[in-house]
Amino acid sequence: MDYRKELLHHLGLKEFVVVDLETTGLDPEKDTIIEIGAILYRDGQEAETFESLVNPRRPIPDFITRLTGIRDEDVADAPTIDAVFGQLEDFLSDKPFVGHQVNFDASFIEYQFRRIHQDFKNWDNTAQRFKYFGRTRLDTLFLARILLPFLPRLKLGAVAAYFGINLENAHRAVDDARATGQIFLELLDRALALDNQIIDDIIHLLFANSARARAFFVPLLQYKREKKIDTPNKNLLDESRLVQSYYNVIGEDAFSYTPQEQHRGLSKVDDQHIRAFYMPEGALSRVVENYEYREEQARMSQLIADGFNDDAIVVAEAGTGTGKSMAYMMPAVEWAVRNRGAGQRVIISTNTKNLQEQLFYKDIPALFAARKGDFKAALLKGRSNYLCIDKWRLVMTDMNQRLSQDERARVLPLVLWARRTRTGDIAENAGFQLENNRGLWQKFIAESSYCPGKNCRFYSDCFLMKARAHARRADLVVVNHALLFSDLASENSILGEYDNLVIDEAHNMEKTAAQHLGVRLSYWSFRNFYHRLYEDEPRKTGTVYQLEFRLAKSSLNEKQSSEIFRLIGKVKKGSLRMRQTVQQFYKPFNAEMREQMMRKGQNLSEMRWRYHKNFRYFRDHEEEIEDIRKGMVQLGRAINELSEFVQDLKADSFMFQDQIGRELSALQKDLLNLQEAWHLCINADRSDHVYWLEVPFNPRNVDVQLNAVPLKVAEILHRNLFSRLRAAALTSATLSVNKRFDYFKNRSGLDLLEDKKVEGRIFGSPFDFEHQIHLSVADFLPDPRNETFPTQLAAFLTALHRREKRGMMILFTSYSLLNTIHERLKPAADADRVLLLAQGKSGSRNQMVQQFRENRDSILLGTDSFWEGVDIPGEALQLLVIPKLPFDVPSDPLIAARMDEIKERGGNPFFEYSVPEAVIKFKQGFGRLIRARSDYGAVIACDNRLSRMRYGRQFLNSLPVSAQVYQQETALLDELAQWFREKENGMSGERPEPEK
Repeated sequence: MDYRKELLHHLGLKEFVVVDLETTGLDPEKDTIIEIGAILYRDGQEAETFESLVNPRRPIPDFITRLTGIRDEDVADAPTIDAVFGQLEDFLSDKPFVGHQVNFDASFIEYQFRRIHQDFKNWDNTAQRFKYFGRTRLDTLFLARILLPFLPRLKLGAVAAYFGINLENAHRAVDDARATGQIFLELLDRALALDNQIIDDIIHLLFANSARARAFFVPLLQYKREKKIDTPNKNLLDESRLVQSYYNVIGEDAFSYTPQEQHRGLSKVDDQHIRAFYMPEGALSRVVENYEYREEQARMSQLIADGFNDDAIVVAEAGTGTGKSMAYMMPAVEWAVRNRGAGQRVIISTNTKNLQEQLFYKDIPALFAARKGDFKAALLKGRSNYLCIDKWRLVMTDMNQRLSQDERARVLPLVLWARRTRTGDIAENAGFQLENNRGLWQKFIAESSYCPGKNCRFYSDCFLMKARAHARRADLVVVNHALLFSDLASENSILGEYDNLVIDEAHNMEKTAAQHLGVRLSYWSFRNFYHRLYEDEPRKTGTVYQLEFRLAKSSLNEKQSSEIFRLIGKVKKGSLRMRQTVQQFYKPFNAEMREQMMRKGQNLSEMRWRYHKNFRYFRDHEEEIEDIRKGMVQLGRAINELSEFVQDLKADSFMFQDQIGRELSALQKDLLNLQEAWHLCINADRSDHVYWLEVPFNPRNVDVQLNAVPLKVAEILHRNLFSRLRAAALTSATLSVNKRFDYFKNRSGLDLLEDKKVEGRIFGSPFDFEHQIHLSVADFLPDPRNETFPTQLAAFLTALHRREKRGMMILFTSYSLLNTIHERLKPAADADRVLLLAQGKSGSRNQMVQQFRENRDSILLGTDSFWEGVDIPGEALQLLVIPKLPFDVPSDPLIAARMDEIKERGGNPFFEYSVPEAVIKFKQGFGRLIRARSDYGAVIACDNRLSRMRYGRQFLNSLPVSAQVYQQETALLDELAQWFREKENGMSGERPEPEK
């Protein structure tokens, strides 16, 4: 039976209108409508259509034209919004309103009503915004976040593609409206197929009397119960492909072995067998579409195989396009499979979770297919990535006490996902929007001290435990650097013992290791703790409050009840005292540090200050510091007493007794860690650490952060990591400086290894950089330290982009220069109708990159995070500008400490540290331009120190292409134009010899 029509009637949706608007921007007050598309649905079928272009009486921004295809001339003769709005109002009538991100379109319509009535009362209050357009609104994005938890993207086009809905003319109003209507009907079918308990959970989270529950989920559940619909006649929730694509094990059945207590020897890898794998007729060629043999990849793989055979450490720099992932994975798998009985699994660590997932879900499946499934690989992340089933059940059972009203709505995307996930890894769930909900997610993960291990009733189903078990019995274990070094800090409590390690993106190793081997402490470290323990305002919250609430219905006798409430009183008093003493310390501390930095003329966006033992502010405020210390000691004793009392009670003396007891134990451990961090940061008495504080940019923010980081990371890596490994491979596109690995070996501790062979080799790129890249040095610009540099740089960039109107990315070393150049480029960009994107002003990095790709001649200004990990192949990026050599700020506390250490042993910190670090980052930035064989473009370095200072040659020698130095701007622009013409005409064109 087709329930759709009947259900629509039951939901009051016999008729509904789907609307999509195209606008000049995102703000209803500043922007205006340029196209309206509305479709009336009757009984689930398209019945009537209303569409109209609208004259906005202003130029349409260029990027909007690119997005929609709507040009100024298209709307020149169109009616204004005043002329067409009455027709739209008649079409909409009072019918329910459906849209994708519905409040966006509804806000533009409401604003027109407000403007007509000259009534803007409560307009800024989004909860009371819809006075004239207050009919039922149904949001397909909201529903998709709940019903499609495994869909990686939830934009209209992605959801339409998932359902097989044609959206050829995306970003045209009526086409988007039509797709939205069809998506709504598909989601309706999905909702009907939900288990009744899931719908009930959704209703409880939304509150049964809320508008969103009453408009959709309450009548949906009523209908299902009336019709006794338990299982639909087709499995509308069959998402096995999507669910499987996120599974964190590959080759689950491929791993079987009998561990050997002793083995006579390890089986070596045949390097010729490894080489054959990559040959044009080899196994890899049969599974990779359009496979191209790369000699450098094969040679790199052979070197790593030799490293496994010889118990050596290999350092391999692999140029862009080498295929380094497959180059190290094949010998790693071969070694692990051959020596499975000897427990020779290989740990592979990548720089970020994104790279970790790319390796696991893209590259390893290809290797698995090529090897015909003879190995097992496991993906492992840190504890905070996995859903704790016990915590989830606890919160869902006790949501009235554990979730605020706002949190209840934000939990909705987890409801169906929690039922269907195989891994519990929150990265699967795009709808939850983890980046915006990290605090909420903390309620659903199990701290190590909370987790009872095998005593947990959900142990056999625990996502974390299953992931770790798979990792122990896998040939390859894929982790990220954060987990690798967290494991190092916890003495291998996460990964267990291992002999073989591959570190990808190894140039980040020292930085990441320092972060995870050090300590950070701030006001929020305390705030988060006492908020979880007990807080009485703005609303009562915390474990102790939960305990009090549950004791109201306990089976305790009078004596037990009296004692537990006495102990609770001590904890509450201690928690409130902590809040008071911490706030009394941090507020004036923040103000004083800010004032001192401003007096010193520090850049307000980079307010970092190194301090030492007997730091004056700490000396002057010893009493407040001691109050915090004593308070933590007393609070720790009070929590311990309460925790022991709860543990000694008879089981099930009150509801959630076990969970509350474990929460108290976890809080005990967290407080101990807080005490240790406070002692380390305040005393600042360890000579092997560097200490600094960071003052927030916002003066209302009291989050001064104290940092304590080991100074000699290389010694720790040598002692705790490399000296105990049997074999390792460290790789990246940027490890060498001036074609040597000395600097990398020194900073990573490899040069301290006395009984281990360390083999280093550079493998070139298969790309033809000499023909794909035009590398220029703008010698005619002033020294970047000259005060006229920003003005002349901005003028040159304007001339460059006007001459070569192509996608241009500019990589800065500071926000200060970025903001200055943005301010000076904006008038010209606006006049030329060019999209100008700037980090810190234009959304997240991903949003900026997406817009940059979609708008081919746009300009993107980025700082630190754009120097690596950004891939923009093709014509979207053809001009890469590096204004200044990326030297670290010498006043940065950690940099200053490292340079001081070099100076103290008689070295030259500039040439031994500053230059090599800058060369590696310069190479990373350079690598953003060419990502494929078909790419071509220009790199323009605007720092004349490259051509005028002796050390500039180290930078240029580290690049795979020769540079042309220009003394005149016109010469650079003319030759660049000629070079691009030759590329576009298919001509090779000889480059002039670089100046000596």
